[in-house]
Amino acid sequence: MNPLTDFSFILALMFAITGAIWLLNIIWRLLEKYVTTVSQIGETRRRLKGVVEFSKVFFLLMLIVYAFALQSFRIPSGSMLPTLEIGDFILVNQYQYAIRIPILNKKVIDVNEPDYGDVMVFRFPKDETENYIKRVVGLP
Repeated sequence: MNPLTDFSFILALMFAITGAIWLLNIIWRLLEKYVTTVSQIGETRRRLKGVVEFSKVFFLLMLIVYAFALQSFRIPSGSMLPTLEIGDFILVNQYQYAIRIPILNKKVIDVNEPDYGDVMVFRFPKDETENYIKRVVGLP
């Protein structure tokens, strides 16, 4: 698959680029204190102020939303046909069923119970690195 049509790749690339722009702006501000030609640096920074501000906002928004609230997954197989095609993207609300500690993935508070027809993403018990995307068809 072409990486330029991969939504997750594009988001990760934009996240990296805007983070780099923001980091370069911080470095630029630190260098401004020590460089004698401050007027040249200041003029260039004024021209790029809009790009830097956009990068800051986009970077922080992506960090908060994408890392803590939503996550995208690609449908890997035809098991969800005909509603979800192979290669489709789904955005998953990470807090639909429980509130978890992000890094530890430890459940803190139960929110909802799964219902018939819900699409769920879970890790395969025998191989924790593999994600499965399946529809709920049976409940206890």
